[in-house]
Amino acid sequence: MVFLEIIPVLDVLEKNAVHGKSGNRESYNPVKSVICESSDPVALANAYTNFGVKKIYIADLNAIIAKNVKNNKENSKFSQIDGEKNLKIIEKIESEKIVDFGISTIFDYEYYKSFDLKNTKLIIGTETLVDLELVNKTDVILSLDFKNGELLSKGYSFEELIKKLNENSKIPIIILDISSVGTLQGLNYPLIKKIIQNVKNPVYVGGGVKNIDDISKCKFLGVSGILIGTSLHNGTLNLKELVEKY
Repeated sequence: MVFLEIIPVLDVLEKNAVHGKSGNRESYNPVKSVICESSDPVALANAYTNFGVKKIYIADLNAIIAKNVKNNKENSKFSQIDGEKNLKIIEKIESEKIVDFGISTIFDYEYYKSFDLKNTKLIIGTETLVDLELVNKTDVILSLDFKNGELLSKGYSFEELIKKLNENSKIPIIILDISSVGTLQGLNYPLIKKIIQNVKNPVYVGGGVKNIDDISKCKFLGVSGILIGTSLHNGTLNLKELVEKY
């Protein structure tokens, strides 16, 4: 029997759990969910675990945006954002979690490791990744971040990443289609199949999960886990039933 992890998504911006759509972060609003009446990240995380969830995906959007602002010198409403604003909140979440802090260098990796965050595995996302040597680590997860069909990267190619992954088949990877996040348009199967055919790594997917068919297709493809947000919050998918079934 193929085991498929059901991993709810928790995007945290300015101390709120927010609902994201297509990566347009300036328009993100506090989440409204059938799972939890509050947009408090700890309350929502606790609600997830009450439904039997074992692992939660967390994107610290303050940290990610601050990294992009610093690197790209963007002039936006986030130009003065505090990249560490959510850290203490994330520390309070006790369940097992995989967290994207916008890590780009070995220095960033060591900085977040120094907090000894319990039950936490760090995500290295290509949106912010600069130092490709981080892909050699065995205690991280690599998120392949795509938007509008293009890999978000800091100057390296998709082929370079695939070569790195073939040198380290133990590192799990997330295929994250940011442009599909929050759209309920279904997963990007051509992209998922292309990557699965080129790597031997455990594969997780996220971005645009529409219904139970998406989950069944992922299981058939041998995907290790699936990240789900909007379809849980609006009640399209029942979290308790998913956890019990998969």
